[in-house]
Amino acid sequence: MTRNDYFEQLEQALAQLHPTAKQEALDYFNEFFDEKADDQVAIEE
Repeated sequence: MTRNDYFEQLEQALAQLHPTAKQEALDYFNEFFDEKADDQVAIEE
């Protein structure tokens, strides 16, 4: 799974959230991925 695949699935899972809450969650996970040296490590965590 790639980072893009992960975020596509995440967006689908968050589809029912209020747009602000959805964006906050996406921002959180983007930051989480950015802090990891390897996307696969982030996905596994």
